[in-house]
Amino acid sequence: MLTACSATRHSAQGATLVYASGRVGELQIGSSGARAVISFAGRPDAERRGAEYDGRPYRALGYDCSGKLSDDSFPVLETQSGRHGPYCKTVVWVNLRTRVLGDFYTSSG
Repeated sequence: MLTACSATRHSAQGATLVYASGRVGELQIGSSGARAVISFAGRPDAERRGAEYDGRPYRALGYDCSGKLSDDSFPVLETQSGRHGPYCKTVVWVNLRTRVLGDFYTSSG
């Protein structure tokens, strides 16, 4: 079990627990959709659409973002042509084919 929180409205309620089973607070990788992510974490600071290297399309939702890369941030888009900002402390990727949470990144303590 890990803990994470971000600069969203949710962090004011305390740390969010992240489990090896894929549960992130109230969310579940593989079953929660974008609406559930936004309901849980609030409106994202950044939103982009991209595709995985194998062509799977995704919607990236970024929280606590900046235009500058830092050691504790991740680009909202990572493509074959490189990484593209904004750069966020928390990024959630929703698979656009299945419409569910596929992965997330956070550097938030």
